Amino acid sequence: MDRFRFVLVEPKTSGNVGASARALANLGFRRLELVAPACEHRNQEATRMAVDAVDVLLGARVHATLDEALAGASTVIGTSRRVGKQRQPHFRLDEMAPELPRFAQAGEIAFLFGREADGLEHAELDRCTHLADMHCGDGNESLRPYSYWQVTGDPALDAAGKRLALAFGLDHIVIDRERPVDPSRTLYTSNTAVRRGKPAITVESGGMGLTDEPSVRAQEAGAFSVMAELGMLDAPSVKVDKPLFVDRSLVVTSPATGVWHPAVEKMQSVATGTLLGRVSDPFGNLLHEVRAPFAGEVLYVVGTPPVSEGEPLAFVGHVTDVEPK
Repeated sequence: MDRFRFVLVEPKTSGNVGASARALANLGFRRLELVAPACEHRNQEATRMAVDAVDVLLGARVHATLDEALAGASTVIGTSRRVGKQRQPHFRLDEMAPELPRFAQAGEIAFLFGREADGLEHAELDRCTHLADMHCGDGNESLRPYSYWQVTGDPALDAAGKRLALAFGLDHIVIDRERPVDPSRTLYTSNTAVRRGKPAITVESGGMGLTDEPSVRAQEAGAFSVMAELGMLDAPSVKVDKPLFVDRSLVVTSPATGVWHPAVEKMQSVATGTLLGRVSDPFGNLLHEVRAPFAGEVLYVVGTPPVSEGEPLAFVGHVTDVEPK
């Protein structure tokens, strides 16, 4: 485990640093590296959140620059959920994958985490060998776990992306063919990676701002399973043998600004025209009824009342056990 280091870039909150130390210790890791922390990482709040991992917290090394924190690492794995910018491709992960076991034996692997509010910047993402876009659900989304498989039409890239989606272990896989192709307007972290020729995965497990144990465990198990699939380390596999594919999906948006009253729950099956919820004004007067555009399953539904026109209300997908062509 000494070959693995975990790098936090400019963490702002002492509690987050302590919680990170605890997470590492629970998984058997010891090396925590901090780049220009904007907080006191050894104060009472940090040690309180570290619980039994105070030794990992106190052993964290502080670096002035990212270059210092990554020195000696042969592989850098960046995690982010933020919008990417145009970046030039360096290599393809599917071509590099056979070499990863050798890299892990010969050198160290660094896991790179961005700022709480702003994530990783352009130059920092460019230091990564590949990206993992792991979401715990937005604070207003009640969702079922699922992953995205981005299909581009490039057979090798698409096969590598499918491999990651299956390895992560979530049995619902959304087929994503609608991401922007302009490399200067990629909008999503995973799409930024794909447009650079790197296979990428986006996963959703969590929601409503909660940190429930099953959702957290799914993220942990999936991350380790993907690394095992790529030959980076020995870990249990949770690879999906019989996935369910979401071959058609639509984010249903609000037709008006008002108060959202959902009428469905996550994982609920709906028919075409099923009432998803109502939008009212602040006094309860009905503005619009929102209905399912087609038959499928509710992948997520927004659970907070205030909504503006054009904002998401629900995500509906058609589920099949037949892999789309």
